[in-house]
Amino acid sequence: MLDQNKMTQLEQFSLFDGLNELGRLAVANVASYAYIDRGTRVTNLATNFPVLTLVVKGELKVVEITSSGREQPIYFLRAGDVEGEEAVLTQTIVDNMLVATTDSIVLKIARDDLMVLLDVYPQLSRQLSISMAQKLIRLSKQRTWLLAENVEDRLWNYLLDIAQQLGKNNFTLPISKKDLAAYLGTVPETLSRRFAKLERDGRLKRGARGQITLYL
Repeated sequence: MLDQNKMTQLEQFSLFDGLNELGRLAVANVASYAYIDRGTRVTNLATNFPVLTLVVKGELKVVEITSSGREQPIYFLRAGDVEGEEAVLTQTIVDNMLVATTDSIVLKIARDDLMVLLDVYPQLSRQLSISMAQKLIRLSKQRTWLLAENVEDRLWNYLLDIAQQLGKNNFTLPISKKDLAAYLGTVPETLSRRFAKLERDGRLKRGARGQITLYL
């Protein structure tokens, strides 16, 4: 029996914009839930089979393992985000790893099931291509500001990017300071000092539980 919640949850994904109710029903029928506890590491290398991952709730980080064995965050996934577009379309196993930073719920669609959906619903193929293009644009922008020489500029640009995504200047820091430090290529102590300086300069205000207000 189909979980009606699944149909509702699919509405948060722009990937399925343009699909009628029958199309969403077809997606829901092949999508399976996965509950991922905080700290759990997920990789397709174990199954050697690519899947499309839809984040329903929670947050995960996409990491690569550096030559020294350290986990380097590449980007973060939140509710409504999709991961694995390129892998399922090219049938390529990517060695990046998903790490749940909070207890998370995802929907997974196997590549074979996705290929059938793409044949039946060509508009889904278009949306999948748009999703990939948007992710590439976002990653290109992130790489640009991550090349900034000083940590303060990297941090400020990251915060501006979050504000732009959310459409507001007041938000809760979406990731832990430890993860943010690793993402920005620094250490938590340095990150804390940069936050303090930005606050002293009147560019932001910090509140309880990671609340941030930017003054632009």
